[in-house]
Formats: sequence, C-alpha cells, structure tokens
Amino acid sequence: MGIFETSKNLIVSACFIVLVVFLTPILPFQYMTSLKFITHSFFYQFTYMIISLFVIRCRYYGAWALSQSTMSACGLSFAGYTKKNEELWDKVQTADPTLEFYSSPKDKQDVNIFYFYKSIFYCNC
Repeated sequence: MGIFETSKNLIVSACFIVLVVFLTPILPFQYMTSLKFITHSFFYQFTYMIISLFVIRCRYYGAWALSQSTMSACGLSFAGYTKKNEELWDKVQTADPTLEFYSSPKDKQDVNIFYFYKSIFYCNC
C-alpha cells in the first residue's frame, strides 16, 4: 500500500534529521577552517572532512526523503504492479542516498533524469 511507502520515507527522513541534529554539534563544519585543525595528521583531517561533509549532505537527504514521502502520499510515485502483483512505488524518485556507495555513476543512474534526457534528446529527433 501507499501508506507503507510513505511511512518508510518518513522514517528515513527522520533518521537523517536526527543524524544532523546530533552530529552537527559534535562535528562542526567551521572547525575545518581553524588553525588547530591544520595541526592534526592528514588521516585525521581526511576522516573529519568525510564525516563532516556527510552530515551536511544528510540535511538534503532528509528534505528529499520528506518530499518523496509527500509524493508517495499523493500517489505520484505509483508505477503500477509487478507480475507477482506487488506494488511499485519508484515512478518519481527525488533522491537516492545509496548512490554515494557505488563505485561509479554508471552503476546506478537517476532513473527520472534518464527518462527526461531520453524524451528530450532521442524522441524529438
């Protein structure tokens, strides 16, 4: 049902927002601009930057997951049924946070942008 998909996206959004609320005071982004930060080792600096920038990206992921849940609640992301009569809710995807963990962008592309480019560049020729 659409309620399950909407609830799932709301939980994902809440998790990202909780990460931002609790980790931003622990890992402030402004610390990277201080002179004390430069005195640390390269490994510490690199690790701090990766984690701190992930916390900043969590803000956007939380907002995107929230917008995805509203699209699911409206029914805009309903794509039909599979052969096993299971509902598909992937017609409209605002973001995919798991995209960061792929080794190359070719492994997983944004489906909606692909269809947009296909309709603009290939269908209009």
